[in-house]
Amino acid sequence: MNILGRCTTNVPVLNYLFSTILVNMKLMKVDCLVCGKPTSATHMGMDACRACTVFYKRNHRKRDKLKCGYGKRVCMDDTRSNVFNCRKCRIARFEMVMRSGGIDTSPSSSPPLLLENNNNNNNNDNNNNRSAKSSSNGPLILEKIRANHQALSSFRRTSELTLRGIEIDPADASDEQYELIPSSYRLMNEGMKVLVVGLFEFASSTFAEFRTLQNAEKWLLIRNYHRCFFCMDAALRSLRRFGKRFDNLYGSYTTKISLDTIDDFFADCPDPSTVPAAAKAFRSRWHANVPKLRALIRKVNPTDDEFLAIIGLAFWSFEGLQTSDNLEELGVRYRAEFTTALSDHYRATIGVEKGAIRIGVLLCMQQLFKIAEMELKSDYEIYHIMGAFDDETLTYRLQVL
Repeated sequence: MNILGRCTTNVPVLNYLFSTILVNMKLMKVDCLVCGKPTSATHMGMDACRACTVFYKRNHRKRDKLKCGYGKRVCMDDTRSNVFNCRKCRIARFEMVMRSGGIDTSPSSSPPLLLENNNNNNNNDNNNNRSAKSSSNGPLILEKIRANHQALSSFRRTSELTLRGIEIDPADASDEQYELIPSSYRLMNEGMKVLVVGLFEFASSTFAEFRTLQNAEKWLLIRNYHRCFFCMDAALRSLRRFGKRFDNLYGSYTTKISLDTIDDFFADCPDPSTVPAAAKAFRSRWHANVPKLRALIRKVNPTDDEFLAIIGLAFWSFEGLQTSDNLEELGVRYRAEFTTALSDHYRATIGVEKGAIRIGVLLCMQQLFKIAEMELKSDYEIYHIMGAFDDETLTYRLQVL
């Protein structure tokens, strides 16, 4: 996975990546940092238009052979006209913008990360037809999700630790052998930023058709999915790390929340005066929901393959949302594919009859997680009314866009 593999240790690049997603979120144009012209797309993890990006890709290896057309190397200071007429200075300006974002521009560096977020939702009909007719991933869908989920987990883990200035041995990180710290409002918000960036790449790498969807549809899927994914992933990791009681829950990938640390969680929220009321509401929800989640996970105790199938099913489950016929068709196909993958797995292990029962149990678990996710959405609204969350709180902002 390109983004997940290249941005885990570079905080400026992570912030650039997220800024491109925010551009999509607002569906607005920005000025290209190279040529200054408005652009409805961002590339290479920064605000650069397609024309400048294509130019750079074609010419950056020739940089040493080019000369300034005006002989004074001042073209790059004028983004209105001259920089387009001088290839030398256009490349120099592009690389200056890249370096400001922490991207290596040295000749020995790997090819730069390319990320395009096109904010024009008028994708052509050919893309829609192609996504509806293209074949699905076949029987290897669970293996594809396994690989991409591992990459997403690694990205979340390393990025969160890096944002806190922590370097960790890759072997310790992969074995989850690192200290969890109490979560807080700020750490939760940073963790959600990392998750959203990662989910876009996870979806693109797992489901080929996702890349051809209109941006509005991509955002619809990610906004519908991110909280449910977080709840399921955190619950299963809590079971495995803390045991079947798991009095601690994950606040982000590398932080934890317990009843004893709820007050501290809100200590750095936008309005500290709301801490007592927000903490009281959090505790109330904890007592109402956490025991049910404990019992659910303890009873179902999903295997790795079952968990992978459930997170795949959840991505394509969007009942009650207004979606296009193309998206509905993709949802039906992928849900059937995951169900078939589970059936094939059970046929070879516990038998068809027991497998059918097990599928029913897993689907019920998915629905219960969806209910928990909707209650979490309601909680965020309450925190926002109190002032513990504001309009810039990402976990709240994602649900009101």
